[in-house]
Amino acid sequence: MSDNIAQSEAKLQKLAKHLHLGWAKLHPATEKDLAAVREVVRLQWEQERQIEKRIAAFTPARITKTRPKAKSLNKPSPNRPPSQDHDRGR
Repeated sequence: MSDNIAQSEAKLQKLAKHLHLGWAKLHPATEKDLAAVREVVRLQWEQERQIEKRIAAFTPARITKTRPKAKSLNKPSPNRPPSQDHDRGR
């Protein structure tokens, strides 16, 4: 049963590959299309850089350098009796 599924998936992937190659031959990307995509990507990149600069302007350097230490899960809690520490390693 699983062999049939695996063979079917392989055949579908091969068909998809052939369809994509055929579509690319029939409808190649033009320079105009590529230029439009480049422009959109450039605008998006510039927007992301502006946002990063604005965030950096409002974030003090000392806050980004200091982080609170994570609480260790392996230490027993001071408020729990030792009999309840059986689940400590999870």
